[in-house]
Amino acid sequence: MADGGSEEEEEVCKGIRDLFGPHKIQSPKHNEMLPDSSHFTVYVIDNSKSMKKGGGKIWKGDNVEEATRWEELKYNTEKIALYNIKRGQHALYYILRPKKKHVWIEYRDKVFIPGDGNVENIKLVARLFEDHQIRGNTPLTEVTQHITNECRFLSKDVLVCYVILTDGYPNNSETFEAALHDFLTQNRVFLTIVLCCDDPDVISYYNKVDEEMEESNLLGCDIIDDWEAESREVAEFNPWLCYSQDIHMVRSAGLTLNCFDELDEEPLPPQDLHRFIKKFFPDVKFPSIEMLSWPKRKKYQKLLKKAVEKRGKSFDVDHQERYLLDVNYCIKRIFPKKMLPKQERYVLPPPPTIDKPKMHKSVRVVNNACKNRHHYHAVNYSGLYGRLQTTKRR
Repeated sequence: MADGGSEEEEEVCKGIRDLFGPHKIQSPKHNEMLPDSSHFTVYVIDNSKSMKKGGGKIWKGDNVEEATRWEELKYNTEKIALYNIKRGQHALYYILRPKKKHVWIEYRDKVFIPGDGNVENIKLVARLFEDHQIRGNTPLTEVTQHITNECRFLSKDVLVCYVILTDGYPNNSETFEAALHDFLTQNRVFLTIVLCCDDPDVISYYNKVDEEMEESNLLGCDIIDDWEAESREVAEFNPWLCYSQDIHMVRSAGLTLNCFDELDEEPLPPQDLHRFIKKFFPDVKFPSIEMLSWPKRKKYQKLLKKAVEKRGKSFDVDHQERYLLDVNYCIKRIFPKKMLPKQERYVLPPPPTIDKPKMHKSVRVVNNACKNRHHYHAVNYSGLYGRLQTTKRR
């Protein structure tokens, strides 16, 4: 194996074949922010010369630092790798253009990190981001063909998440799309493209790729802009969600949920919103929304509020701390009042019983006492439930 790799590193980097041969499926993952159904993730890290350009941003809580695209990509990829290690997701990381053309050397141009909980392996990802790694243009065709070859032995039951982190067009769009089609034909693939730029033409191109791949075996596709742009687009259509940095990181890691691709396009319908909430809180037993009722609404609201408060607050793009979901907004969306039974809507408790003769007698006693003592106030009986009022006598 490789080019300067120690025995310990060779032990850590076992190889995909031992983990995902025929009829081998990864054990269930854990500690996921959102449940992901993929078994294995392959990342392609764009190391073309354009990554030296500025315009990158590193978000840390409510603070933001200016950076190059390469520095931003390094920070975000290390967060993704740490998340994968902790949740038990096996992952293979490639730089787009290796030092030797078409040859990816272990620990220099690619690294395999098992999801075994060993956070020390994060150092292996950092090797891919050394400054001397930046070179050349964007040969997405070649790296996709190479990955297709390496994944040829995967079981048909294994769902692969293919994540491309890039800032531009492929060198040859036709050959790239053909190579991508071959990969989708051979394996079960969910495609995620994370863009490290704000070029609308680049975004438009990858959206077009998404549409064209719908006719192939592609299980889903998510095109992701930077966090600030995605957050504002989501807020426009679905303001109930605090689109935090953690949510953006989970999507960038490869998340096999198609609903996220719709969040920045239109308001989620009530049924989809309900399913979305259940994805965030899989352990909470929310009532069914097939037959709406006021008791269900009340129970749903109570459970959702408790779950949201337990998760805590996060910073949004405007540096405001917010809960993950706006509970009242979600409840009104899922349980609109006009859809609930009218007979349950306005139920008032019965009025208290009043002994009116006794109340009148009390008023007379007080009034007589006032007259005898020459007070300037009298007590009158009034109101629906026999309220005592003191008025000034003129």
